[in-house]
Amino acid sequence: MKKILITLILLSILPTMANAKLSKDFWNEIFNGCYYSGEQTKKLKAYCTCYTNKFDANFSDEGILEFIQSAGDITKNPTVIKYTKQCINKHK
Repeated sequence: MKKILITLILLSILPTMANAKLSKDFWNEIFNGCYYSGEQTKKLKAYCTCYTNKFDANFSDEGILEFIQSAGDITKNPTVIKYTKQCINKHK
């Protein structure tokens, strides 16, 4: 019974995880929007790569479009703030 339960949980999680991958075009859009918003430095490139990879790990193309449409003020969105803080702390 325990194996069946674990299998059912994994089967419900794996499709979601498999879909959480941005296409190259979407990845580049997020990265370029970040990187070309300031002076292009190695530190900014590392931060923007981290930031974009956070979205890549958690959103599909469809998911990111839904997120953008429902996020409201993107600068105050908790997900954006979380990813920003994580990447700033990683690349201080």
